[in-house]
Amino acid sequence: MFGRFSVLHNSEQSDLVKSGLMVSNNEMGKQMKYICILLFVAAAVTFADLPVFSSPFFVQANGVDLVVSASIPDPCVIDWDGDGLKDLVIGQFSTGKIRFYPNSGTNENPVFTTFTFIQAGGVDITMAYG
Repeated sequence: MFGRFSVLHNSEQSDLVKSGLMVSNNEMGKQMKYICILLFVAAAVTFADLPVFSSPFFVQANGVDLVVSASIPDPCVIDWDGDGLKDLVIGQFSTGKIRFYPNSGTNENPVFTTFTFIQAGGVDITMAYG
């Protein structure tokens, strides 16, 4: 399910994913990139024990699994627009653009719909890589 270049995002500081991991699937050569969430089921008791996670589920926008076509999506959960709700911001490595999905639900049950690219001065922000 997860590619060689998948990225783990610790969600400990997020109300959106209270206890678990957010993973962006980054298998090189694949056109469709998904953002998944794995919730902790049981924490490790000792360092020798491994934590137990739920089955992954996909983050959705407009009621369908969120797909990012640019390579190596890098999601972040933050209250971007200052309304008290945790929004989803996704950096796109190959294009250098940053997607913004406002949360129109609650922090416990977020609802994401259409994204916009984050802009400065009316122009999409792009960040070069390399």
